[in-house]
Amino acid sequence: MFRSKEFINAIKTTLDLIDYVYLEPMNKNGEWAELYFIYSKEAKEIRVAKVYSEPLGRINEEIYKSDAKKLININHQNVVKIFDKGFIEYKENKYFYLILEYIRGKSLEEIDNSLFLEIPYNERLNFFAQTLEGINEFRKNFDLHRDLHTANIMLSEEYEIEVRKIKIIDPGSSRYFYKPIEGDIDYYLVKKDFLNFYLRPEEIKAISENIDLNTLNFPKFKELIDKLNVEESEISSKTMEKKNLDVTIYEPLVLDTNKQYIVIKAVNKGLRPIVITNYGFRSVKYGTIINIYNKKLVRKHLLDRLPKKLSDGEACIAFYPKKKFELSMKSTNWKFPFELLAYFNTNDGTYYSKKYILREGLYLDAKLFRTVNHEKLEKNK
Repeated sequence: MFRSKEFINAIKTTLDLIDYVYLEPMNKNGEWAELYFIYSKEAKEIRVAKVYSEPLGRINEEIYKSDAKKLININHQNVVKIFDKGFIEYKENKYFYLILEYIRGKSLEEIDNSLFLEIPYNERLNFFAQTLEGINEFRKNFDLHRDLHTANIMLSEEYEIEVRKIKIIDPGSSRYFYKPIEGDIDYYLVKKDFLNFYLRPEEIKAISENIDLNTLNFPKFKELIDKLNVEESEISSKTMEKKNLDVTIYEPLVLDTNKQYIVIKAVNKGLRPIVITNYGFRSVKYGTIINIYNKKLVRKHLLDRLPKKLSDGEACIAFYPKKKFELSMKSTNWKFPFELLAYFNTNDGTYYSKKYILREGLYLDAKLFRTVNHEKLEKNK
């Protein structure tokens, strides 16, 4: 019924009234709803319409509206954004809908876990911490997410700003939970599904040697993963002294009259070859990363194409536009000033540059390329 021409016309009519354009059905749907690509005339971006398959009645209408009101008020970088709600009239029935952020990327269900576990430990731990942040934000509004599984966790790929982050989507509506749930179903599913997705067995064993995970509740478990994430970020930062790869970040360079770039570079200082698989920036303070590899920038010869094999003395270099960096900062909620590192993922682990203080205007304080009198800087503020 939902894919019938008549129902699609009903969707188009409703969307037109709120300045949206119907595009086409998505190739994946939820258990309780159909998903459609739509276009916002005002925001000039693609979004998603989620149309519930059950007609509205006296009971579920109040529940859907109550849930939607809470969802719209959530504004968190690890939670899908809900823009609007309403209903579609079709054959004397009303069907509830939500307008959602369109997330480019894959769900954890669509990702090969064996390949995912090849990602460096510090990055996987950071993704895990982001997942718990998103779940926690839902719990503040709904008590429980109620429908946690790998299909409802997205690893986004935001191409315009080259940021990869976790997005929690599609909370289970309280419509389908008339009876109170005994125990914390969220924490049960986190341990059952996500712990083994993000961490290898030996990594889980190492954590469990110091604490029995079964004795924790969700807040305490989140606190543990956050602590490990911070510790691993600090440990990873210290690997900047590794001998095989010399990583450098340079202050913004002007390549033409209009554009300014931050430059990162890695030189193989070892005798054996090393393969660069990814690169970008990492904030010491926030623990998150900005992945800067982008095909458009590769085509413009600003970034070296990946993967790239470096023999002794060979280099990998990337010029990242200032405007893109500022957009990426806004998306990841980084605020000046903060410590910044360049990172390069390789077949030999992750390598980092020295720490730099990044100030407003993208000014870097580091003795690597210029001498900075910090006492004088402080006096002049």
